[in-house]
Amino acid sequence: MSNTKKIAISLPAELVEELERIMKKNGEPRSSVIRHLIEKALMQDEIDIRIRQYIEGYMKYPETDDEKKFAKATSTMAFDEEAWE
Repeated sequence: MSNTKKIAISLPAELVEELERIMKKNGEPRSSVIRHLIEKALMQDEIDIRIRQYIEGYMKYPETDDEKKFAKATSTMAFDEEAWE
């Protein structure tokens, strides 16, 4: 048995027109296009949450001067070891 549920939504005409354009372009049925767009929006929301958490953590615990010096030194060493032509 499928684990899907049907829902009814109302959309402005402009969004329906855009949805129809995407359907034709991708050759997908409406429900598939809507599902993919919702999945993409939910993934982006999760990414936004994680970015905010990262920034908050960085603001709460910023790099020390020693950590900054170490990062600069090791990144420079990595480029020095690279063969440049």
